[in-house]
Amino acid sequence: MAETATTGLTWSDLQQFPDDGVKRELIGGRLFVTPSPVDRHQWTAVLVSAALLDAARVAGGRVFHALDVVLGERDVVQPDVCAFRPEHLDRIRDGYPRAAPDLVVEISSPATRRTDLGRKKDLYERHGVAEYWFVDLDADRIECYRLDAGRYGPPRLLTRDDRLGSAQLPALDVAVDTVLPAPED
Repeated sequence: MAETATTGLTWSDLQQFPDDGVKRELIGGRLFVTPSPVDRHQWTAVLVSAALLDAARVAGGRVFHALDVVLGERDVVQPDVCAFRPEHLDRIRDGYPRAAPDLVVEISSPATRRTDLGRKKDLYERHGVAEYWFVDLDADRIECYRLDAGRYGPPRLLTRDDRLGSAQLPALDVAVDTVLPAPED
């Protein structure tokens, strides 16, 4: 993820950029620009989205893929996937989430790995995202962080032989192998 020298930006400034398919995020008013993800990353996002959507349909709620999430005027991110419980749908206003999702999923890529496990994880923790998953395509696993007393503890590490569930989407119960594509040859 390339960080630009631009600082002090807000959600209003971000909306002035052209609709050119470039992923732009703000963390503390600093602009971050990310290159397009590769196919395995995108396929993983689709598989995770589908699993979360199936679980959300059971009890309500919403699942989004690569949508701006406005956590504050100077904190606007675009997680790979995020989900809202039915009782938190009021956080979505004017076409965008305006508060923390209940679950955020980031999928690793060489350009975003450090930011996903550093600044973005810290940002999600600060804004009260109850669950944060980091899908580590290099390690072929999912790191599941859960908020406890306002902090993320050590992650639960899930590999292909495990099952994936969520306190935020209780109907979710899938084999990790079904949402984690095989490593590229």
